[in-house]
Amino acid sequence: MYEPDLKEVFRGALSPSTPDVHYVTEFRYPERGGFAGFLEGFAAETDLRLGWEVTRIDPVTRQVHMASKPPVAYEHLISSIPLPELIPMIQGVPHDVVEAVGRLAATECVVVNVGIDREDVADTHWTYFYDPEISFARLSYPSRFAPANAPEGTGSFQAEVYFSEKYRPRRHAPGEWIDPVVAHLRKAGLIRDDDEILLTCAWLIPYANIIFDLDRAAALETVHGFLQDVGIRYCGRYALGLPLDGRRLQERRGSGPGGAGLHLHRERSDSLIASVKSD
Repeated sequence: MYEPDLKEVFRGALSPSTPDVHYVTEFRYPERGGFAGFLEGFAAETDLRLGWEVTRIDPVTRQVHMASKPPVAYEHLISSIPLPELIPMIQGVPHDVVEAVGRLAATECVVVNVGIDREDVADTHWTYFYDPEISFARLSYPSRFAPANAPEGTGSFQAEVYFSEKYRPRRHAPGEWIDPVVAHLRKAGLIRDDDEILLTCAWLIPYANIIFDLDRAAALETVHGFLQDVGIRYCGRYALGLPLDGRRLQERRGSGPGGAGLHLHRERSDSLIASVKSD
């Protein structure tokens, strides 16, 4: 991590121009499989059960109800489901808690991927765009992360277009952002006239970044207080309401295994026997 000295801090606050630096000075990336490759070791050591859609949680009877499977009883429950998704699942939630979770804000991200018939797409790994006339705020170049990410002789872009239900609602399907992103890649000079576009696709990340607005602190305290009262512990970025920082997550009460879902404990509190993911 890059750490500026005091002179750089003052210069950044007072000067219109600053050195081109970033807080990330190095990072690790798997040779194959993308960042998901880092999780393979964890999955191998966990009783991970996917496709179990959670529909209701009864904290009185201590049961998790599923869409197409029998209810599962629990002694200890740890959830990493985003709070706006978790609270409606819980039976008997007070009105003030429902109102509080409605004040929590996060961005959602439309990810647009574009592949072209040229390797030299950039000389960096990602770029930020602070331009209201450019649809994406950040652009990554996955083909530069690892050779296995793209066939030989090709390159790729991954554009991130951000929205927020609270502040900037998304009004178009993810696929409708492909053409604007391609047009803005051309406008930025990143796709040339003689480039052939080989692939385009788009998907939605419903929860991308926490928005730290003035409503957040009080609303989070109310929601977390209710979860503690009913004996549901919470972990993960969107349940704790924190930036993605593993050190901070481990320090917080309720922290536990990461990932999106529910973790059911029986017999001993440290005996993880099942993980239920709500897709």
